[in-house]
Parts: sequence; C-alpha cells; structure tokens
Amino acid sequence: MAWVSCPQCQGKAKGGRGCLIIFLVIITFPIGLLFLLVKPTFVCTKCGFKFNT
Repeated sequence: MAWVSCPQCQGKAKGGRGCLIIFLVIITFPIGLLFLLVKPTFVCTKCGFKFNT
C-alpha cells in the first residue's frame, strides 16, 4: 500500500496494486510479470476521488 497526494484536493490517497494482481504475478511467473503493467488505483481519504498514476 502506498500513500500519494490527491490531484484534486491535495489530501492523502491510499491504494496501489491489489492482492489479486500480486497473486497472478506469482502464480503465472514469468508471463505474469505483464500484470505489473496494470496501473495501480488510488482513492483519496479526504474527498473519495479515484485515480490512476
């Protein structure tokens, strides 16, 4: 889990890659490394805005 700044309200946003993505990378290694190309999703704790980095 990572903390980043929200682009709308400059509050803290938490999120990142989900457990499913990490699981798929491990199970389908080495082809599963392509799952790391999926952009992580973050949600602002202040305004609820969802965004990708």
